[in-house]
Amino acid sequence: MARTAVSLQTVTRVGLAAVSAAADVANGNYLDNPGRNILILFNNSGGPLNVTFQFAGQFDGQAVAGKVVSIPAGTVALFGNFQQSIYGQQNDQGRLYFDAASTSITVGGIAG
Repeated sequence: MARTAVSLQTVTRVGLAAVSAAADVANGNYLDNPGRNILILFNNSGGPLNVTFQFAGQFDGQAVAGKVVSIPAGTVALFGNFQQSIYGQQNDQGRLYFDAASTSITVGGIAG
């Protein structure tokens, strides 16, 4: 499946007006992950929604279930410091893979 990239923005002295796009529920999303970029998730729905962060690698030859986080209704959540050794997809340039439960979640990123 071809995941959709998260657009990264740079914070300047005049600030940042975060730009986001609907999560790609069908294919998932990825964030370029040098270990210092920030992921911005907006929950635009009336209830909590889950996002699953995929772990890198396997344990004893078995895939490890992703880390599920719940984002409360109407809130913005920031995530960062995704260690390459834990979250970086080794077969895809160390990118962070994540899956949103709904297109009511919009995604954006800040370059670190």
